[in-house]
Amino acid sequence: MLLAGVSLFRALTDEEREELARVASPVQIEVEQAAVVRGERAATLHVVVSGKLNMVRDVADAETHVGTVGPGDAFGELAVVTGQRSPITVRAAETSVLLEFGKSDLFPLIARRPELIEEMAVALATGEADEDALANAGRLRRRIRSFFLG
Repeated sequence: MLLAGVSLFRALTDEEREELARVASPVQIEVEQAAVVRGERAATLHVVVSGKLNMVRDVADAETHVGTVGPGDAFGELAVVTGQRSPITVRAAETSVLLEFGKSDLFPLIARRPELIEEMAVALATGEADEDALANAGRLRRRIRSFFLG
């Protein structure tokens, strides 16, 4: 299953990942179309089903390539669990299909199993889920709890 490789979802059971897969919104992104734009508060996680996307940052009024994502890769982990604005733009290098998950897709799982907050915070803090999420797990846990539970 594609979602088993997403570090943010590793603590989920197979049944929970299947539940998430059922509520995912499939999105097709055409060449040069942005899936995420730097500075936006998208609060979505994307998992690449097919295609290739480039990750770029604005540096000194120019875009700098910082990575590429392809099938099985995910981006937006920190945004979906904290509401943080995106530090990068992710743009399709070729026609791509993504699964999109929002806060409302994750909320039922977290409401049933609040301990998932700890697992997600650890995954993010250890850098397994997002290169910009190298903050400590305690601070992330508080941000995630606040974002989902108020």
